[in-house]
Amino acid sequence: MKFNLKLENIKYVKMFCKDSNGDSISIKTGIKSITESQIILLTRYSDSYTSIPPQEIDADIVCDDGIYSIKTRIKKVEKETPYIIYILESVQEMDYKQNREFFRIPYKTECICETNIQGENSQYCGETINISANGMKVVFPNCFITNGVCKISFIIENKKFELQSCYIRSENIDNEYLISFSFTKINDSDREFLLQFCLKQQL
Repeated sequence: MKFNLKLENIKYVKMFCKDSNGDSISIKTGIKSITESQIILLTRYSDSYTSIPPQEIDADIVCDDGIYSIKTRIKKVEKETPYIIYILESVQEMDYKQNREFFRIPYKTECICETNIQGENSQYCGETINISANGMKVVFPNCFITNGVCKISFIIENKKFELQSCYIRSENIDNEYLISFSFTKINDSDREFLLQFCLKQQL
């Protein structure tokens, strides 16, 4: 697709390149500017800085709506204290990798599903298999039927979530039950936390 990203929608750029020793590395950078002739990235200088020669590279551009990959060339690297400036050739094309709001990552953590069926409250303990900002798949030792609505509680990085959810589907594998849920009520800050968490695990 045509490269038409706006500067204000770009969160950061991750370059995949080789250092002066020929070792493959990745560098997370901010973006300073985009013009018809070049893309300028920057990162803070540190004692661990490794010299990067001009070369062909791949890069992932992380935006509000997903990740875009490009192929370009580092033309020049400059030091402007306290930053390292990377000057890249401009590009005409990019590939859309994924919508970060919907992609799932493998992740295991304990969770509790609370249901209310005909006025009777029940709790079921399980373990997540994967998670996204919109839902999760959980394995339970027993099968249970919900009325479609339940509450899922779990903890990620010391942050506790209690999210109203909806039962989607289930499957029986090796005497365990894999149940998929969709989050039906989640505030913006919780969704953004999950988005960022999934993205960090993916990169």
